Amino acid sequence: MKKMPDLMEAIFDACYLIFDLIAGILFFVYSKGNPLFILYGVLTLTLCGGDAFHLVPRIKRAVYGTNDKRGSGGTL
Repeated sequence: MKKMPDLMEAIFDACYLIFDLIAGILFFVYSKGNPLFILYGVLTLTLCGGDAFHLVPRIKRAVYGTNDKRGSGGTL
């Protein structure tokens, strides 16, 4: 069963990832060759990519539920 806090967390995580992606792209677009802004863009997109590895599965779990039969521990 889907719970409201899980859905709200999924919405927050999705908004965060979208904001981070747009911010990284804007840093590149408006850098005008400034190496500091290019670095900001690289760092922002690196952060977004790293966060996506753990936030996308959480979003999927919150939206679709889980098929995990092992319990809440998640280890074998």
